Amino acid sequence: MLDDINQKIIEQLQKDARQKNTAIAEKIGVAESTVRKRIKEMIQNGIISSFSVQLDPVAMGYTVAIVGIDTDSAKLLKVAEKLTAFKEIRSVQLSTGDHHIICEIWAKEKKLSEYLEEISTLKGVERVCPAIVMERLKP
Repeated sequence: MLDDINQKIIEQLQKDARQKNTAIAEKIGVAESTVRKRIKEMIQNGIISSFSVQLDPVAMGYTVAIVGIDTDSAKLLKVAEKLTAFKEIRSVQLSTGDHHIICEIWAKEKKLSEYLEEISTLKGVERVCPAIVMERLKP
């Protein structure tokens, strides 16, 4: 359950997942044991699925593209599965709206067109619509 305390714990973890439970407890005004217990419960309930490092692709020399992909509906899941195998594709989501699949690609600029071409040749892909990210305002 995401009550006010859990929400505050999540907000603190999103700011810095490496901070100690005691620091979180102090910031939100509860006991450290409450924070520890609540985090454990949120992990067990699948609310928190992992703790990770957030990277800055631009600082790493990557161009980021958000790519809409339209597919033959009968091949949608097979195309999506193939896309998950590309290491340059950071995320793959099935979507309603303008495109069937939305992907985020991190690529060295000269390689981006090669990846887009490779995606467009996958069996079942009907259209590939890339948009280059100019500036990330919120991760």
